[in-house]
Amino acid sequence: DTWKYVYKVIVLANKSLDIIDAKTSLLTTNQKDQFKAEVRAVRALMYYEAMDMFGRVPVVLSKEEAAIYSSASSSSESSPSDSKSSSGISITDTNLSSQSERSEVFRFIFSELQSVLPYLPDEHSNKEGNYYGRITRPVAHFLLAKLALNAEIYMYDDWTKGYDKRPKGKDIYFMVQTADGSSLINGGKASASKSQKLNAWETCIFYCDKLAEEGYVLEDDDAFNFSTHNETSKENIFTIPMDKNIYTNQFHYLFRSYHYTHGGALGWGSENGTCATIATMKANHYGEADEDTRCKMNFVAGIVKVDGKELLMDNGKPLEYQPFEVKQNLTNSKYIKTAGARMAKYEVDRTSYMDGKLPSNDIVLFRYADVLLMAAEAKVRNGEDGSTELNMIRSRVGMPSRPATLANILEERLLELVWEGWRRQDLIRFGKFTGAYDLRTPLDKEEQTEYTIVFPIPQKCIDLNKKLEQNPGY
Repeated sequence: DTWKYVYKVIVLANKSLDIIDAKTSLLTTNQKDQFKAEVRAVRALMYYEAMDMFGRVPVVLSKEEAAIYSSASSSSESSPSDSKSSSGISITDTNLSSQSERSEVFRFIFSELQSVLPYLPDEHSNKEGNYYGRITRPVAHFLLAKLALNAEIYMYDDWTKGYDKRPKGKDIYFMVQTADGSSLINGGKASASKSQKLNAWETCIFYCDKLAEEGYVLEDDDAFNFSTHNETSKENIFTIPMDKNIYTNQFHYLFRSYHYTHGGALGWGSENGTCATIATMKANHYGEADEDTRCKMNFVAGIVKVDGKELLMDNGKPLEYQPFEVKQNLTNSKYIKTAGARMAKYEVDRTSYMDGKLPSNDIVLFRYADVLLMAAEAKVRNGEDGSTELNMIRSRVGMPSRPATLANILEERLLELVWEGWRRQDLIRFGKFTGAYDLRTPLDKEEQTEYTIVFPIPQKCIDLNKKLEQNPGY
């Protein structure tokens, strides 16, 4: 599960920092600083994931305690009264950390990333070579921009009091160092005269501008970012390297989405599950004269063809995905196997292994299109005009310009970033996550308390550490 994975990586990061300190005599000062910076950045990324999903989490800087949390959420059974965790580590409440408020975790992550920035290599992590798949300075710049954009949410410790009572981005400030990074690596220090006090929106824009300075641009063809050989993309910033002969990472999106007839035509098995919501297809104007040009790139809808041939289901009828037949319960529906448009964002690698789960396409985590949309949103929230950035995205795909309103930016994020994992966070930031939309009915008291904007903390972790409290509402 997510909690277990996040703290497993934190365990490894804390162990790595100890090893680097133990081997100081074998390293130059610059090597030590750069190695530790990268490890701290990885750890900060994991705390970002934990803080985003769970809100209040323990900030653990020792490998022993982090191991307790990573093992506690596993499926193995143990009694809360056991003197050892399932990892074999002796535990008492006195040697376990208290839960930190969400704002404290946020500040820790932001400070860590700012501290390590000067020592991270200024390299493009998505390209093959020594820095392939690693956290480099541009990756940290993206993450700092994303943190600043969501600062109103992450600095709000009493989220159950409602969206309208959150702190305002114009009142949240950060000190942003503007000294040249290379001078810091060579022993220089950022002086106060070379730092700026910026509000959350200005901070987001600052780090977005850094990514432009580092050479990231939109690809002429949006689809290239998700092609089978996307390592040379000028737009992708951080990716998970995929190579069916080297790495064991598995990519499940296409496998989970396609009908078994569809998967079978590609030489795969498949689960026939994940599909687009009706609201998503309406936002794309599917089937209308003004259908968004990205619709066919991102979705398989209607009669399905592979290699130019229509696919036939077991009953002899053409396989036809039905975008507007999605329901929460499809029992007894004739569309139980075909409801919903399916994923098509990543190019199908016909040479992939494991039913398409081991393709050559690197999995895209961060890309420059998101940077432009973050900058557009931050500018609008700061009282500026974000239309240039918004319409760079739309122009690339041949869509007409639109005014940069918050509503248009939220919709553009859906159209451009669909299947990339940002929608939950976007809806929370815009105050729309807990309301009724599409086929979703709010849970009892959810709209008033917004408790579902974070997930519950695994009960086994609470059983092990009595200092932890469950998130409100669960």
